[in-house]
Amino acid sequence: MQLKKYPRYTITTTIRQIRTLKNGLQIEHFYYVNGEKYVERYSKDERLNIAYPNGKYIVRFSSNHPSISEVLWNFPVIYSIKDIPVSGWEENPLTQQ
Repeated sequence: MQLKKYPRYTITTTIRQIRTLKNGLQIEHFYYVNGEKYVERYSKDERLNIAYPNGKYIVRFSSNHPSISEVLWNFPVIYSIKDIPVSGWEENPLTQQ
């Protein structure tokens, strides 16, 4: 609900792949909102070609609770975006025309 009601977007960077105790794989990544660093882990979907380390992707987060997030793995950032607003974008910068 938070992501739909208060969405913002920024860039996240993958750190590493982690094997969990239940033999699953997770991708650890980080992003910044208002100068605060958030480190999250998501289950790795083997169907996706996720670059790690240093893969860059768009992440949607809640402007009210930035730790609530969702990586948009289908939006890799393949070029350098230089001006990332500290509080994120209101819309996904890769879908804006």
